Amino acid sequence: MDTSFAVLEGVSTLASGREAAPDVVRYLQSPQLADLAKCLEQPPPDASKRQKLAASQPLMLRGKEQALQPRTARLVAALSDELQLDEELALDFVARVTERQHRRDLAGMTGRAEAFDDDIGGAARQLFYFEAACSLRALGEVVRGALDDNLPHNAQHSLQQAVCALAKQNLAGCLLAAVKRLASSSWAHPVDRAARAGEFASLVSEAHYYGFYETQLEANEAKELLETTRDVSRLLDDACRPQQVGQLAPHASRLRACRDVLLLGALGALDAGAKLRDRNGATRDDSLLRYGASNDDDRTSNKLAANAAALRSAIQQWPSTLGNEARGAKASANLAAALLARPNRWADATSDIEEAVRSALQDAFEGGVCQFLTRTHGLLRGDLRDGHRPPTTYLAAFTEVIVAVVEAALEVDALPEPSSQYGDSLEDVLELIRVLCGRYPQVCDRFFSSEDMDEEAPSAALAHLTLRAGDAARHGDACRAPYLRLLASIARGSEKCATAVADFLRSDEEDSDLRDGLFLDGAAPPPGYGLRHFSALIDRYGEVLRAAELETQLATTTPSSIYVAAPPPQREPLWLGGADAEALAAVADVLTACMKTPAHARRVCAACSNESNAPSRLAASALRLVCRDGDAVAPDLKGALFALIASCASSDDDARTSIAQLVQKASLTSSSGQLSAPPSQLRLPRRLVPNAPPLPPTQLFPGQVQRAPKDPLRDNCLAQQLSSVAKPGVVERDCLAVETRLRTFSGSEGYLRLVHTLGDALDDSSRRSSVRFAARDILLRCAARDDGQILAFRFKEERWRLACRALAVLRQALESYDPLSASWKRDFDAKSTEEASASFEVLYDALSDRGGLAAALASLISAAGKEGDAFLPDADIDTREFLPEPKPQGLIKDANDDKRRLLRAELDVASVERARRSGLGGAGVAWWRRRCERASLDLLEAVASKEAIFIKACRSASDSPAQRALVKAARGPPRRLGDLLLASRTPAVQQQPSTGGSFLRNDFGSQLDGWHDDDLVSLPFFEAPLASLLPELAKRAQPGDALTAGPSIRLLGALAGAALDGGRFLAALAAAEDKGADARSKFAARVAACTDRTMIDEDGVDTADADGLPILKPAGDAGHAALDLLVEPRARHLAGWLLDGGSLEAAVDVAFRSASALENGGDLGTAERALRLVAELATSHRSCVDCVCRDDALVDLVTMVREACSTSTISVPTARCLASALECLAVCTHTAKLPDGVQDQARGRCRNAVDAFLRVDVLQAVFGAAFKLESVASSDAIPEEARKCVENAPPQPSSVLYENYDLVDETKLDDPQVKQWAKHANQAQRAVTAAARLADAAQRFAAVCAGYAFESAALEASSTDQNMAFRTDDDQQSDALALLNEPYGDLAGLSRPRRALAEVRDAAARALTENQSSDARPAEALARCAADAAANLRSLDKLQRSVTVGGARQLALALDRPQRSTSEALRGHLYAALAHTLARARHRDPQTSMEASDAVGERAWGRVCADAATAATPWVRLAARAALCEGAPEDGGRGRGAR
Repeated sequence: MDTSFAVLEGVSTLASGREAAPDVVRYLQSPQLADLAKCLEQPPPDASKRQKLAASQPLMLRGKEQALQPRTARLVAALSDELQLDEELALDFVARVTERQHRRDLAGMTGRAEAFDDDIGGAARQLFYFEAACSLRALGEVVRGALDDNLPHNAQHSLQQAVCALAKQNLAGCLLAAVKRLASSSWAHPVDRAARAGEFASLVSEAHYYGFYETQLEANEAKELLETTRDVSRLLDDACRPQQVGQLAPHASRLRACRDVLLLGALGALDAGAKLRDRNGATRDDSLLRYGASNDDDRTSNKLAANAAALRSAIQQWPSTLGNEARGAKASANLAAALLARPNRWADATSDIEEAVRSALQDAFEGGVCQFLTRTHGLLRGDLRDGHRPPTTYLAAFTEVIVAVVEAALEVDALPEPSSQYGDSLEDVLELIRVLCGRYPQVCDRFFSSEDMDEEAPSAALAHLTLRAGDAARHGDACRAPYLRLLASIARGSEKCATAVADFLRSDEEDSDLRDGLFLDGAAPPPGYGLRHFSALIDRYGEVLRAAELETQLATTTPSSIYVAAPPPQREPLWLGGADAEALAAVADVLTACMKTPAHARRVCAACSNESNAPSRLAASALRLVCRDGDAVAPDLKGALFALIASCASSDDDARTSIAQLVQKASLTSSSGQLSAPPSQLRLPRRLVPNAPPLPPTQLFPGQVQRAPKDPLRDNCLAQQLSSVAKPGVVERDCLAVETRLRTFSGSEGYLRLVHTLGDALDDSSRRSSVRFAARDILLRCAARDDGQILAFRFKEERWRLACRALAVLRQALESYDPLSASWKRDFDAKSTEEASASFEVLYDALSDRGGLAAALASLISAAGKEGDAFLPDADIDTREFLPEPKPQGLIKDANDDKRRLLRAELDVASVERARRSGLGGAGVAWWRRRCERASLDLLEAVASKEAIFIKACRSASDSPAQRALVKAARGPPRRLGDLLLASRTPAVQQQPSTGGSFLRNDFGSQLDGWHDDDLVSLPFFEAPLASLLPELAKRAQPGDALTAGPSIRLLGALAGAALDGGRFLAALAAAEDKGADARSKFAARVAACTDRTMIDEDGVDTADADGLPILKPAGDAGHAALDLLVEPRARHLAGWLLDGGSLEAAVDVAFRSASALENGGDLGTAERALRLVAELATSHRSCVDCVCRDDALVDLVTMVREACSTSTISVPTARCLASALECLAVCTHTAKLPDGVQDQARGRCRNAVDAFLRVDVLQAVFGAAFKLESVASSDAIPEEARKCVENAPPQPSSVLYENYDLVDETKLDDPQVKQWAKHANQAQRAVTAAARLADAAQRFAAVCAGYAFESAALEASSTDQNMAFRTDDDQQSDALALLNEPYGDLAGLSRPRRALAEVRDAAARALTENQSSDARPAEALARCAADAAANLRSLDKLQRSVTVGGARQLALALDRPQRSTSEALRGHLYAALAHTLARARHRDPQTSMEASDAVGERAWGRVCADAATAATPWVRLAARAALCEGAPEDGGRGRGAR
């Protein structure tokens, strides 16, 4: 195994459970295995060798001296400097990529679309990184595979022995040295190298974690592990300092992930209670589950426990730094020391042990370990992920550690007190548990000790912690909200958890007899903590605020008398205090969490109120609070209340309808106005724009003072530019006022969630206003350029989360909008007097010239592609940010005013803190960003699918709501998305500032309050123009990303089909893809590569992280999308451009590679589409046949078809795939016959495929295959209740490459009985249609082969007459074709063409005879095949007598079928075959004619006579009469056949 890539391939094969080559096992047993961990330990540059380079002296290359050209010497020196490599090693890398073919191979292995044709330096650099990555990935496969119990015994044993050998060769030391090397400044620049450093650091940390997972560490290894985490944490603190950002920032976030994984490994390895395996004797019998022992006696103690005191003293000597990261690492190390000091049984603990554990725990809590693990460590922040999935292994191990910590803290009484001033308080411990429950819902079952949970918890520590938190909440306010939030997170775990928490909160009611599912026997919540108390609390606060607001309105009413000297002083409305708002938000959160399903919601609402309309009652109480002003009720509280209302609405349809009416009455958003044009410019403070032009120098007058720079966050100019005229909607007012001030949008997010839940229960006006709010106030804010995002959002993930909510609302409005929907009919009805619907506004906004939706989506997709995982320190929020600038000091000081301002600032800080806290435990930034990217693509796809019919309807709309909306908007008619895209590439005409109806003040052109013009820079509003959509889609059309590749390719095809000017579209795509000339081949290779089955599937798109969002539809197979694109009739110009650019050969290769699924049972669906693709392309691209015939692919395909047809039963997918294979063979061989069609070599190989098919065994297997399908009994009668469903649920349309055989679309049906019938009917229909298609395809290919045979026989006959005596028997070998300059290929061709034709006829007849009771549809195709072969034979001379007579006998037997298995068409084709056969016999001699007529038999002749007289179809009567005429003897004799 000479390269690291070969090692990776071999190890991956072994670790995936397949059988690996013997050299892989030998490699795992060799000492070379240790080199995998040392791949980054390369010697640094050498001064003496550098001197040799400068002096043009030779260097050693593979043991020999090598003289270098000056250019090569410069290249080696540059590579040595960048990679920090020894010069001779750098020369070796250069030498390995000197040949162009080697560089191309490297490009293929690394997945690059373009080769390093002219870049030897780039190829050498890529080779270094590629080999290092392969080594580290191979090491990861080894250590992970050793833990996989699903592997075969031999494979797992080999990997375990390899891990043992690595551990003895100082694996831990090598990996930790690699981490330190990657953390050095030599890996921080350039950007490409920094990204590689982050990737390698992640691989190294994972290899360390799994290499020592549940394995006993040595004392020095544990010490070195902790010290590495400490050193990397210090570096991270340095990266946080402004002056150090340029040095380490590029890969700081990846280094933090590496440090986090190492810290997790340390916490697990230093746990005295963990069950660890001996590192020297890992066997398959060892348990791989931590805490897997059934009782305490089975545990083997951690040998490091003897060093606990020494470890503790070493940690205490660490310098106490002020940096957040280093302080957290030290606190975590103290936590590990506490775990190491704990005893196996707490009953055996001595006072010394308890004191050691207590001391270490107190140090950890004082260091803020809970805050660090919750807010900074990547596991709970969502930064650590396994690919795109939650890292279950890490979370499970972390859970065990936390449970052990809680147990120890309870045993030694080391839990911190509530509201502790230093380090962690009890609230922080609860917050840590809460966030862990949100991230890993399986933890929630550990709180319960009742029998109805899945399993009994091994320790009741978490249940006892909940009791302790309840006591703290009873005696003080500090723990009230954390306790409730913890209950809410437990209820979110599973349906059983939600039931148990709801029952627990009802246990103080007098009529409650529900004692199941309590946390501990006899446990009860504190007094006043019940569901009824919670609903009463919401009610009471609503009353208080309403009363205060009414009082304010009365106090400020204008007096009627004009003589009153002064109006009464204005009274401000009441504000909810921070503690009240926090408690109310927690109460709403608990209620929402307990309503996990509609049944849960009904039960909880019934517990809150005895009235019949309990859900509406509870929602009305919450709605009363939501309608108050944003300063009175904080945005995060509104978000929680909106979620509660949405949960109430999901309880049943009646509740949904009544709550929708309440929401309509509340007028939460404005119903006036329409969707305005988006802004073109964004004015930003110069400080925020990195490349802003410098200020012109200003001349100061004597005595003039330089103006102080303004604080861009306090004077938020983005907020001013997004401010609108006063609207009645409280949600819009909050969004533009308090939420913009706080830069967090919980209330708006909650409103969008509620609107999405209510859906079509809202009336048109409310849906319109919600759509406008989502599209303008929210989506424009999210899509604004990245420079201005710091002014828009405080927390990064909130931008993407909010965009996802807005996109869900817009997508819901579009989903059901089609010509059959009521809203569409109303929009285009000339008699309607209403306004256009919300769906119309969304679609028009996406397709109009100055619409904002398409531009916003393009900007979001572009921003999602650019944004990396930047390193952001987790800083505390400064109260000063929320204090307004002090007013000029007046004559009278108002102390109350100052107090009011301070109180407002404190409330704002509390609200932001709560918003930050609610974001923890959910999905991370990367998850929401990818979700938003996918939702944007889905919405664009929905728009593209409706644009043609929408534009047509708009053109014909007269005096309808749609036409009135078009006139009112004054933006021109809608246009196709593809044309909008092309139009946006040309510079736009300068727009006049828009006024009136716009939510912008004359397009941001006016003077902004508090800002001077020279403080601001004008930039385009969107991060990327609409034209950027093409390069973004082209970028995403690549294999490996299952989430976005399929939608991107489908959208490209739709846009290409919709663009009126195909040439301009292709030019734009080429310009977008690359400035170079080979753009087309790069893009073509990328699309063709999608058809290969190397997609990485993800499940990160529909997890519980998406709280309340709809589950994404399947992304669709990107491979299928790419195949469809290559034959898409609408996107013909794009498909042709791609195929000319290199996709053709790649697509053909992939098609024939995927056809092997017929042999090994792989993905038959893709194989079917790929083979159909080749058939489609062969009809339009003759060069396709040349690509197919580069080798013997067609002959191999015939062999595969024969093998697949030889089985006893054939499944429907296999039959479909066989049909497409036979069609592909038929089209390719037919195209090869056409004049000037293909090359001679290709024609010869097609002839070989025909030879391979025209063999008796192949013909019999293929012709019999259509009758071997797994049959499903079907009844023709459709049940009455199903008939209407069938009419309303037509099957999904077929595509060019995939034909839909279904009878009805099952997904559109609701009734279970009808669904069951539909499923059965679909299965039967698929089997019947697949059999018919398979027989048709076999007939088509047989007809083409018969044509080849006929031409060969005719050619042979003519050449024989001219050149040689004819041989009387066709059974003997004829060499006539070999003597000619044969035009059909480079081989001799068919040896016995007449015999082949007869075998085709007889095989078809035999298949019909052997399957007499089968369906008539496939039989018709075979009868047609027999007739075709017989017609060819009729024209040939000198046919053997036995062949003719035997053929007549076979055809007569085929006619003998039961009535239900025959049809007129089937008999007609057989009569035609019989007529041709008898005519051939009559032409030979009378004796043959009489024998053939007699062979038919009286029974068959009776059928012929009956059909000749009575058949309903004219051509069948004609065929029967022709058979009678040919069978009558000429001499008038009366044999058995003379009827």
